[in-house]
Amino acid sequence: MVAAAERLFAENGYHGVSMDQIAAASGITKPMLYDYFGSKEGLFLACMERARGRLFEAIGGAVRGAADAESALRAGIYAFLTVANDQRATWPVLFAEGGRFSEAAASIRAEQAGLIAQLLRLLKVLRGSQRTLRHRLHAR
Repeated sequence: MVAAAERLFAENGYHGVSMDQIAAASGITKPMLYDYFGSKEGLFLACMERARGRLFEAIGGAVRGAADAESALRAGIYAFLTVANDQRATWPVLFAEGGRFSEAAASIRAEQAGLIAQLLRLLKVLRGSQRTLRHRLHAR
């Protein structure tokens, strides 16, 4: 259901899609959609959450597999850009849709910014430790 809705929202925008169309594309009834999501807004938010999950799964996997902080930062940025590119049709609809969804999109952006800030702090700490170690080794 969510995959079909996400595809339709990407193709037609939020306002260009009806619950009837989503139900038909999902092979279910419209009342079942309402039972699961409560409203078209609820379904759209579920699409945003699904996209957020894919994004953070990709970034998290890339960062966890890195050898050091600088590699983690680079891998995380690359993963972010790869997901954005791979989801080119979906991205603008899910993260640029204004109005009632701006708070959810802002929350996702804040999460992303927090992760990047954490990586930058780690990189700064590690580089500082490396400089201190080199200084101590040269002082001997």
